[in-house]
Amino acid sequence: MPTITAIEEQKKNKNRFSIFIDGEFFKGVMQDVIFKLNLFQGKEVNQNELAKILESEEFEYAKSLALKYLSIRQRTSFEIQKYLKKKNIEEATTKKVIQAMKTLGLINDEEYSKQYALELIKKGKAGYKLILNKLRNRGIKTENARDTLKELLNEDEELQIALNLAKKKLKLIAHKEKQKKQKSINDCLIRKGFNFHIVNTVMNKLFKAHNDSDS
Repeated sequence: MPTITAIEEQKKNKNRFSIFIDGEFFKGVMQDVIFKLNLFQGKEVNQNELAKILESEEFEYAKSLALKYLSIRQRTSFEIQKYLKKKNIEEATTKKVIQAMKTLGLINDEEYSKQYALELIKKGKAGYKLILNKLRNRGIKTENARDTLKELLNEDEELQIALNLAKKKLKLIAHKEKQKKQKSINDCLIRKGFNFHIVNTVMNKLFKAHNDSDS
């Protein structure tokens, strides 16, 4: 039966070890794999156990990548999946890593959805449709994204955001003629994800007030 003849600490990374089977290099593994599988010099390992070493190493490696990625900022399951795919991690391993992260409370798509949406709302630069699309682009299901926005953003609040944004835009283009001002602000609000009703209401309020001040 194949036997582990040596487990050597790697010079460039003291958290990784080189495993030798019957005198030949088999695989470099993370320290956690050594502990998890109780690997030691002289231990006999069958083919199933060798496969388990490879499987465990990929899991631990993928988990370390995910943790590093999460250390930058909170991520959704979709973002982790996409990132690990770029790192050539097998889909089955990725699913295990994501489940482990969820169990540890490190991935919570619902909480992420709320925090991210609230951040965009507070910045005051995006309407309902744009925020919805941004959430969906991060892997939040449409129904869940809509539930989040229903909780965090009502129409009056969205209207106020749009009005504030339009007023700022108007100051920047005050030198332009009225028609160009209207088109510029209208296009801006549409790009920012506000619906027709809100855009129309803002335009009426803004230019009525503007006309009144000119009269």
